[in-house]
Amino acid sequence: MNEAENGSKFMNATHQESTPRKSRWMIYGANGYTGRLIAQLAKEKAEKPVLAGRNKLEIEALAAQFGFESRVFAIDGITPTTLDAYLDDIALVVVCAGPFIFTSKTWVDSCLRTGTHYMDITGEIPVFESIFARNSDAIDAKVALIPGCGFDVVPTDCLAKMLHNELPTATHLAVALWGYGGAVSQGTSKSVLRLLSSSRQHYSRCRKDGKIIEEEIGARVADVQFATDHKSVVSAPLPDVSSAYYSTGIINISGYLEVPPSRVAWIKSGIFRRMLDAISFGPLRWAADRAIEYFISGPSDEMRKVAKQEIFVRVYDYVQNRALVGRMTTPEGYSTTAYSVLAAVRRVLSPNFHKVGALTPSMAFGEDFIKHIFDGSSSSLQVE
Repeated sequence: MNEAENGSKFMNATHQESTPRKSRWMIYGANGYTGRLIAQLAKEKAEKPVLAGRNKLEIEALAAQFGFESRVFAIDGITPTTLDAYLDDIALVVVCAGPFIFTSKTWVDSCLRTGTHYMDITGEIPVFESIFARNSDAIDAKVALIPGCGFDVVPTDCLAKMLHNELPTATHLAVALWGYGGAVSQGTSKSVLRLLSSSRQHYSRCRKDGKIIEEEIGARVADVQFATDHKSVVSAPLPDVSSAYYSTGIINISGYLEVPPSRVAWIKSGIFRRMLDAISFGPLRWAADRAIEYFISGPSDEMRKVAKQEIFVRVYDYVQNRALVGRMTTPEGYSTTAYSVLAAVRRVLSPNFHKVGALTPSMAFGEDFIKHIFDGSSSSLQVE
């Protein structure tokens, strides 16, 4: 089976009958920036998740604030039997504690043993790949494994699938992101820093002829017309390099991030690489983590009200020389994550949800999912 056939196989192997035996759901990492937003929105929407995490004081205080149950445990070093017991009455766990490259396997293993559906908010390519490698295990366990249920990758995944439906012969897919008016959280900063400074992780990645290959971050520079402005973008390891392959079967995928022109030369220079190499040294990484904790707090409520994310997706059929472009504007990324996670939770816990296996958001909920998650918040979509 070639790589293209393998991607297409996932699109057609997910309609199985799940056997939900439980109805409660859990947010793990609820005391983190994104976890708190999800918990707050759950309270507003009359949901009752179990809040869990390793920080006893913060988890119990948050649970008391919202009137939710709390469970306090760390997953590093936890025994399988102990973790399974925490999931005994949980139908779905939403994992918000990363870096997911270090946490997802432990959770997936436990979910498969306990018949618990799994969701996370990862944007890490290796995590998508590792979870899709467990597709057969998930089908056998009648469990849905759905990584990337936040801003990574719900909007881009749904838009890519919409475009692919219109141009099913597409051979190439490009995704570009531009955000303005917001900020990043401590957790996101630490995850990105750790991934980029870890061995071989400071390479970017793209997909060529079905295979993920490495390239330097910023190896490719392009100009993109987003919905409201024209921007310079550089190649970056967006998670769609993995997720969109399984959603669409397209075998050539690249990701881009908006970067001011003044910084493009710096990223393409050796200075950026040497900086990442230096941070991979233990004491310097520790110092960088402490600096993140001191200087970064995540976007304020006011920032999240006004900030926007713009998305550009292009599919292209090389043989027919035909292209389609989609553009989308969404609320700020963390707000989008909270809305999309809660919408996904409601879909999974619905008695009408019967999909199992490793799934992208568009595979689990359909490509129109993005159109129904914002509950009146400003968003727009155009395809041309």
